[in-house]
Amino acid sequence: MNFKDILSFKTMLTPKIMRIYFIVIACVIALFTVLGFFGTLIQGGVMVLAALAVLIGGAFYLVIFRVFCEIMILFFAMHEELIAMRKALAGEVAPVAPAVEAQPQVAPVQTPEQTPNA
Repeated sequence: MNFKDILSFKTMLTPKIMRIYFIVIACVIALFTVLGFFGTLIQGGVMVLAALAVLIGGAFYLVIFRVFCEIMILFFAMHEELIAMRKALAGEVAPVAPAVEAQPQVAPVQTPEQTPNA
């Protein structure tokens, strides 16, 4: 990866940045979930149910954010695969996937009940 490819958008930076972004935002969500949980517990009374709701909401937002990040990375992975396919079809590089070797055929085993009597 060189600087020219980055400036011409041939190399995508977002998948690398997205992993770091996920870790940072997941830590922020976890921090606010913990702060909200203890903040509602300090108030006591009916707020215990609210504290449980904060934990469930924090877990829900972590899952939703993870799905969002995975979808973004998936789009960029599809882009990279399309570039590789275009290059392979143009004859610039060999196909990425190795050729599948033929598996030897095995004859089925006959049980004594299946053998013909002579």
